[in-house]
Amino acid sequence: MSESPSNTSSPLPIGDKRCLIIVDVQNDFCPGGSLAVPEGDLIIPGINALRETGGYDCVVVSQDWHPSNHVSFAPNHDGYGPFEVQGDTGMLLFPIHCVADTKGSSLHPSLVTAETDIPVLKGTSFLYECFSAFQDAAGNPTTLPKELRARGVGHCDVVGLALDYCVKATALDAKAEGYTVRVLRDLTRSVGGKPAEEEAVAELLKAGVTVE
Repeated sequence: MSESPSNTSSPLPIGDKRCLIIVDVQNDFCPGGSLAVPEGDLIIPGINALRETGGYDCVVVSQDWHPSNHVSFAPNHDGYGPFEVQGDTGMLLFPIHCVADTKGSSLHPSLVTAETDIPVLKGTSFLYECFSAFQDAAGNPTTLPKELRARGVGHCDVVGLALDYCVKATALDAKAEGYTVRVLRDLTRSVGGKPAEEEAVAELLKAGVTVE
């Protein structure tokens, strides 16, 4: 996976509303899934409790939503396996995961959702990796920047999977957009374990993101 650039060009937010962004709590990223994050399902009760008690004005729920020929899938590159770096692009490759309209791409059944949640589908183009809920690796925006501006959001709490990839990228892009951003560490898990988690936290703190 190549990192998503934090270079969104939308206007700075002017609101004071609070938003909870729940990143990619999907079957394929939980135990039993094709790209499972260790203990990924253990964060779900805490996320459910947070959305009920956190006093948020809106809740965003993002999902990886890939075509079967997505560029990040190792089987789509001859001679490469999962977690190998593709030589021409330098992209880290992954098992097939979160293919659109499959069980793996569905939200975990224990995650509480509501009709008022703002859905964000990402990685929908086969051409580009998309860690961040704000934009893909080429800088093409998702629907999220427009949705948050329309709602007058000024603060974002970010939780979900995984801290060292999509949570981190989403939080960094939110900060680059001008939001006050907090990552709730207990409500995330990392693909790469403790070393990757510590590296991600250091990068977030350096960018001015609060990590609690």
